[in-house]
Amino acid sequence: MKLSIVPEIINLHSIKIYDEQNIPISLCAPAKFKYNSQFKNPMLVIDSFEKDKYNKVEITRINIDELEKLGYRFVSVSLTGTTLRRNYPRQTVCYCLEQIKNPIPKSVILYKLPDNHFIELDYENRRIRIKGRNAWGYIHTENASKWIELILKR
Repeated sequence: MKLSIVPEIINLHSIKIYDEQNIPISLCAPAKFKYNSQFKNPMLVIDSFEKDKYNKVEITRINIDELEKLGYRFVSVSLTGTTLRRNYPRQTVCYCLEQIKNPIPKSVILYKLPDNHFIELDYENRRIRIKGRNAWGYIHTENASKWIELILKR
């Protein structure tokens, strides 16, 4: 049997959650048990709201030329001597998407995608990301970087 204590914590601390139109969001009915917390400041992570924020559409892969038309470049950044987090032991470089008008210091522009790395475009939700093991901001469950919001001309 699964029990969720999130509604109880939210009610206990009188926390209100609103959507983008400032409308209150109801999570679910409180559990049928009395939650007795010893935590003074519970930390809540509500991931499902972020996932539901985007439309479910097909993701397309784009090449470097198309990426540049969107105002971004594909670059490599050396991890040697930096404090950037490595995705795996002995990783020496990470790949990033940088804005053409705001370059990343000490980055090297790449004109070809490395093996097993792709640039994904979600046109409907106006966002891009790198998919591959060396992507900076790597999310292990998705084998990709975090999404970058774009401003696209329609």
